Amino acid sequence: MFGAHKKSGQKDLSHIFLNVIKLSLSILFFIFHTTLIFGQTIQEFKEIWVNESREFLLNNQNPLPYLQSGFYYFSRERDNLLTDELEKNWEKFPVIAAMPVPKSKKFDPAPQFNLDETSYHNPQNLPCYFDDSNQYERGSANLPRIRKPDYSISNPQKLSFKFYGNTIVVSYDKLLALPVNLPVDHDIVVDFWKRFLVGNSNHLVNQLTIYRDRLGLNDWGFMQLVKTCSLSLFPSDESASNLLSWAIMIRAGYDVKIGFNQLGSSILYPASMELYGIPSVKINSTIYYIDKSISSFPIASYAAKHTGATGIIHIKINKSLNFQGEILVKKIQFSWNKKSYEFNLKYNPQEIRYLEEYPQTDPKLYFDAPFSFLSGESLLKQFKPILAGMRNEESAAFLQQFVQKVFGYRPYNDIFGYDRFMFPEELLFKDESNDKGKSLLYAWMITNLLNQKAALVEFPGFFSVAISLGQPMTGDNFILNGRSYTIADPTFENAPIGLVMKDYSLLKPFIRLLNTSKEEEYKKTSVWKLAMAFGAERSGSSMDYIRDENGNAFITGYFKEKNSVNSTNSPSPFVAKFGENNSLE
Repeated sequence: MFGAHKKSGQKDLSHIFLNVIKLSLSILFFIFHTTLIFGQTIQEFKEIWVNESREFLLNNQNPLPYLQSGFYYFSRERDNLLTDELEKNWEKFPVIAAMPVPKSKKFDPAPQFNLDETSYHNPQNLPCYFDDSNQYERGSANLPRIRKPDYSISNPQKLSFKFYGNTIVVSYDKLLALPVNLPVDHDIVVDFWKRFLVGNSNHLVNQLTIYRDRLGLNDWGFMQLVKTCSLSLFPSDESASNLLSWAIMIRAGYDVKIGFNQLGSSILYPASMELYGIPSVKINSTIYYIDKSISSFPIASYAAKHTGATGIIHIKINKSLNFQGEILVKKIQFSWNKKSYEFNLKYNPQEIRYLEEYPQTDPKLYFDAPFSFLSGESLLKQFKPILAGMRNEESAAFLQQFVQKVFGYRPYNDIFGYDRFMFPEELLFKDESNDKGKSLLYAWMITNLLNQKAALVEFPGFFSVAISLGQPMTGDNFILNGRSYTIADPTFENAPIGLVMKDYSLLKPFIRLLNTSKEEEYKKTSVWKLAMAFGAERSGSSMDYIRDENGNAFITGYFKEKNSVNSTNSPSPFVAKFGENNSLE
């Protein structure tokens, strides 16, 4: 049905939107060309644009060639400001030691509850420290990047590389591929930046941005894509690879820096959340994390910022990954109440590898991250019908025993060499975990499969879960915002709901409420999967999906159409409405 609409009404709408966006871009280029805008803010640009846009739209003006020239001079002025700073203002910054991930106690053997032992205390309301804050990411989302105009590239080069199983094919200006083959120092950075400005970097950045949107990457994922691209261009020239990654990230609008010392060079980046296990430097009150391990000595860098690159690296994941490649099936067998169950869950191993290599930060990030469409759909379809036939208490106990028994207990230090949190989707396709991974997976299942409330319970050296099923339950409880939450430990094997582990029964835990069901995320992903199958593209990392009170979904994105003037692909925006059952209306 989507295809039929695309052939008829969508084509006409696409042409209308295409004409509008051309005119809008012309206006934007005109603004850049005027002498009044130099040094002004984005807010001031917007005011000028709003005041002038009506006149240009009515007159149907198209002064594209000289407006591109105006943009060139505007952007070059900002580039030159950074060049001036790079030539003179370098300092050495002391390294701030990495903050370690909260360590979990190692149990040997794994914690086991003996079903024959009597309770070691009477069920009670336990004391706790409570945090009801939902904000754990600093800073608002970066604005979508304006796609910069491209001038023609003579003899464009082709590059193909793999990124977590996805084949990435881009063309680039050969002027961007000049080698360095020397250790990075002040003079090398200045020389590289000047050479970078001569090439057409916007052309490459635009292509990588399209792949970012297509794969569902956030800022951190985009930075990994840029680094992989640069390494593919310079597989044996680490200095050039690091410098190109740094320059491309600046061109993409991010406030990154290049740093170096006796051990080599690294990108320095500001993050929206505190990261564990990564050393940093502080420059003008901003913390910049050191991307590579060169932190044994002070790091030389510069204090200035490129005026067109102010974006921070947002760590929170808001979109489902959409990786291509091999699909595997994990078979899970589980016995409950004298009945055997078998689940066959589909997953992309490259998506799991991406999650495994994600930086360590606030545990709520891992809980909040949406599953990929493939994994989430197979999980919901197989678990929901089983749980629908159970009472809430029974289904919660079913899931608790599932996490306790299916995934073996093993400290992360024995697996990775350091302690870490684990995404629920990541653990689902592994065989073992410690208390951190089990707690996040169980809490995720309570909120997303049962649509009930869960809280993360952090004892000193141990994570557990408390759940609320709408009415008080017998056992150890916490009172949070006037509501009773019952301890339900997914690591304490064979323990029933309502029993805290003996080692922690006298301790006061720190408790954080977790968000509710992510089922809406799967509805959104399902709609977008349908749209993308017919050529639709997502744009940026901002909201592109809403649902009204009647269950209708609305998405906005773009198609790419051939431009008859210069035979290039032009973005053609659209808005689409889908009914309650994902039918295009």
